[in-house]
Order: sequence, then structure tokens, then C-alpha cells
Amino acid sequence: MESNVLTVPVLEVTAVGQYMVQLNLVENSRFKLTVADQADWATTDNFYHTATSTMILPKVAVLQSGVEIARYELHLLLEDLESLLFSVSYVNELTLDSTASASREKICSDYGCFELQTKLSNQEDGEISALGISMKKVLWERDELDNISTEQSLPNFSNIEKVGQMAAPSAVVVFGDWCMDQSNKQNPDGSFGAVMYHSTVAGTGFFVSDSLVLTTTKVLRTMEYGDTYIRLPRPPPYSADACTSYGEELSNGGGGDVDYNLESGAGPVIQLFDGRWALGEIVWADDATGLSAFRLVAVTDERKLPFASWESWNGPVDNQHWLSLRTPDLDQIGETATVHHPDMGRSDGGWFVSPSSAMNCSINTANTDNPIDPNAPIDPNAPIDSNAANDDPRLYLNHFSDPGSNGAPIVDDAGVVIAIVENQRSDPDGALCPAYKTTTTKNSLGPLPRYYADNSDLTVGALITSALIDALKIIDPSIGSNPAPRSEELPIRPSVSLENFQRFEVPVMSDEFTVSGFPVSELNSTAIDTAKQATLAFIRETGCSTCDENRLNSNFDVPCICTGFAVSEHLIVTNDHCVASLSIGAKTTFRTFYGQDVEAELVGKSSLDGETEMNLRYSEIF
Repeated sequence: MESNVLTVPVLEVTAVGQYMVQLNLVENSRFKLTVADQADWATTDNFYHTATSTMILPKVAVLQSGVEIARYELHLLLEDLESLLFSVSYVNELTLDSTASASREKICSDYGCFELQTKLSNQEDGEISALGISMKKVLWERDELDNISTEQSLPNFSNIEKVGQMAAPSAVVVFGDWCMDQSNKQNPDGSFGAVMYHSTVAGTGFFVSDSLVLTTTKVLRTMEYGDTYIRLPRPPPYSADACTSYGEELSNGGGGDVDYNLESGAGPVIQLFDGRWALGEIVWADDATGLSAFRLVAVTDERKLPFASWESWNGPVDNQHWLSLRTPDLDQIGETATVHHPDMGRSDGGWFVSPSSAMNCSINTANTDNPIDPNAPIDPNAPIDSNAANDDPRLYLNHFSDPGSNGAPIVDDAGVVIAIVENQRSDPDGALCPAYKTTTTKNSLGPLPRYYADNSDLTVGALITSALIDALKIIDPSIGSNPAPRSEELPIRPSVSLENFQRFEVPVMSDEFTVSGFPVSELNSTAIDTAKQATLAFIRETGCSTCDENRLNSNFDVPCICTGFAVSEHLIVTNDHCVASLSIGAKTTFRTFYGQDVEAELVGKSSLDGETEMNLRYSEIF
């Protein structure tokens, strides 16, 4: 911008094309569009989003006599289509002496100091539209993740939590398949390297030798299995040739000037605990147990390099973290620790250690003549016979997990794997685990707390068998050997990035704050007790056919839960979406922190005033 003329050499208009445009600064900080000529195709960060009538200009240089005197990020909103007038909807002054996309600053308050790692500078996180979220992403790479690691004390950990911590470096994130551009061309952001466009839904696995990883068969599904296992930047349906066809679509959309070489089927691809990436080949699969094993063949610190350039995996050098296997007696299993990476927790990064005890679930010591199908729904009216022979080779644990945890190791108090997370099973009445849901907020490698409102799902583990160990030893005779001794210090919470999620700002807390950012000095504040007294769980609403039994539940693990708080002796405030199906005058039930149930009548809600989801404030935020 110079002499009140704003020139945009290349502006991409979504679903239309690219243009060179000029705008003149007029009264009241408005810009009038004066020139719009079609431009040759080029990579650009300048966009005009037709759905929102917004022009995004991430870097505008202000010149005076040809010298840059200031730099801004500008968002311009089209006010009047007829007069082509734009108003400034957002402005952010940028520094002239730095072009870095990441920064780290120290922030202090009355309670102490922490650091904030950010990647927001000069970045756009995509566009939300009727078609979904745009492809553009900001990814945390391994070198950046190393920068946010910090020493953390891990106080008051139980022995089983410490055992889980020591087992954690053996766990990996497993993608069955990737669709990745292998051309190593220059990307739109100016970097060189392959872009991972979509993947199968990730699960978990763990090392059983220096090169062999054990997981569940379903985690290793490829693109050929279709919709259920694929994440694409566009709506379904997806097909076996989704990767190739999407590459052709991108190439044709670029006017033929850009050739996208998208390939899939090279997997599985894993991310190690320390952030590195590795490529494997499946060497064993057993349909009867639903388990599979793959051997690593390549590894890299830089994920964007094409697969062909990844270095060969050297197990004795590249890995010193693997776990031993043991065949357990089901009724002799005591404390356990599950090292897993739940899908719900991925946006926060890091792994989770969920402690439990097999003794919490009476089904683990029950004797039944018939095996239990872990996938079958529970009939709440059917009694569980706890005195008959148990032929079901599965372990039931009363802690939270989700499909992202499938394939995770379950270790005993000696750190030996006794089971593998197979799936999850609902137990709403406590028929399998009368003591279910003791607590699931002690996920000691991840942010705290995570799952106050867990549902009543149990984690189901497939037990390690002697047949499994024998089969794996045929593939790798070193199964069961001990890895080289490693430090007895507990591993720091890892910072593992996953490609389907991004964080743009990450606080790095000091010892003066909890992981969730609460001042340690205020943990004993009487205000917390006051807040507890005012907080209520919304446990039943009119029209919720499955919520009546929640009134009998004392653990807050109910499917219709919302939260509210009292603002007087008689009035409770909650979110509008929590009462979407209620009309004025409808009755509902809340439960206080201390377990008292109160009946409440709906006296008002903001949606009656037109404040529905897509109001102006909602649109502005998104």
C-alpha cells in the first residue's frame, strides 16, 4: 500500500479464480475496489471468501517513498456490492524485523509466570463453510514440539501410575494408511516436502521388540475399506481410489500447471513417543484374535519428506523401548495401567495413563458357562450370573477409552503387557463392574482433568495368550527379551502432534500453575468450596427417553449431562443448547455437587429472543 492505493498482485477468489486487484482508500477507512484483472496462477495467501464476503490479506506492507514503514494483517468486509466498498473488519499490526511464524513469550500475573508458544503469526487456520473446513492447516512439527517441552514435577503418583509412565515410551500412534503427495514439489506455503492430505482413522500400538509393533487388525485398515476408516478434507462417500482421484482433482483444479502425485497404500505409518515418524510392513495378522503385527522399515525426523527418502529403520539403534508379554490368570490380575491415546484427547497432544484394578469388575472373576460377546449390547433386565465358568478371554476395566485407544497396551504392576485394548462396552447398570467409574481423571501423562463427564463405557482388553506369544516369537525370536536399561526418571509428558488436529497456542506452565493453568497457590481457596456449592449437573430433561435412570446415578457419568450454576436461591443458569427440546414451563432435574436432586422449571431461554446458533456474534467468531 502506497499513496492510499492498496495493490494485491494475486488474490484468490474461492470457486472463481485468481485476480490482480487494486483498492483506493477513501473516507472513514473504507476501501473502494477500482481494478480487478484476471491473474496467472500463483501460490498466494491472499483470499476473498465469497461465502463470507471477506478479503483476507495476511501481510500488507505500507510503503513511504518505496520504503516499508509498517506491516499489517487486514481483513476487509464487502459492505456494498453495488459501490464495491470494503470496510476494515480486522487489523493486526505485524513486526517488521521478524518473519518467523512461531514465537514464544513470557507472561506473568499476580500468581506467577508461564510461557506461551504461538504459531498464529501470519497464519490462517482455514475457512469454515457449508462444504466443511478448508484444507489449509498449521501443523506442529517435531522441532517445534521440542521447544515447548518443559520439566514438570509429577507428585503424588501411585506406583501403578509410575509403572504406566515408564511403559509409555513404547506406545505409538498407528495410521493404517496415508494419502500423501510424493512429488516433493514446492508447497503453497513456500516450503518443500510432501503433504499428507488424508489418512485412515488412527489407533494405538506398542513395541514388543526393537522393530515389531503389535496392534489390532482394525487399526491397520487401508483406504480400500472406505468411509468408516478414512478422514478426507471433503464429505463422503469415499472409495478405494479416493487418494488417486483426489490428486487428479487437485491437478485439474490447478489449471494443469501443478501435478499432484498422491499415493496411498504404503502404510502403516506410525508416530513414535518422541515425535519421530516411521513406516512399517504388516508381517502377521490373526482374524481369530483380531490382532496384527508389523515390522518397521523406515524412519524420519521430517514427516514431509517422501517415503522413498526416509532412512532405513535400525532397531538396535533406533529403539530402546519395548515391552514384554505375559499370559495372565484373569482372576489373579490386580492393578493395571493402560497407556493410550484417546481420540478425544488428541487436540491437546500427549498420552494418557489410566490406572484401574481388575478387581473393580466382578465379571473378571466370575465363572460363566458361556463366553460374553464384548460387542453385544447389554440387556439391563438380564441378570449376570457371577457363579458360572468364564470362558471369555477378555479383561474389563472401569476407565475411559475410545476407539483411538484401540491397540493400546495394558500393563500389570510389573510393567508387563497382559492385555491389549480391543474395544469399549457399555455397562450402564454396573452389571459387569459394580464399582465402575471410580475415577478417570488421573490420566497422568495428559492435561488434567479430562473426563469429569465420562459415560459408563468400560475398556475391554484382549488377554495375552501363550499362542500369541508363540506366534510372535516365530516372526521375531527376541520377543520377551528385555530392552537396554533406561533412566529411572519418569518421562516428561510427551508432545506428540497428530495430523488431523492443530494447536496454535500452547501454554507452557511452570510449577506455579497446574497443567490446566490454575494457580497452585489458590488450590486451597474457600472460593472453590463456594463454586462447588453453586455447581449443578443437568441430569434429566423432558423428552430424553434414556435419562430417567440417571437420577439414580451418583457418579455424574450420564449421557444427557450438561452443567449449570446457581445465581440465587431459586435460579439456575445453563447453556441454551442444553434446553433445546424444552419449552417454557417444562420441568427438569439437576443434581448438586453434594448429590442432592432438585426439580427445576424452565423460565426463559435466549433462543426465544432470536439468539439461535447462527446469530451475528456466532458468525463473527467463526
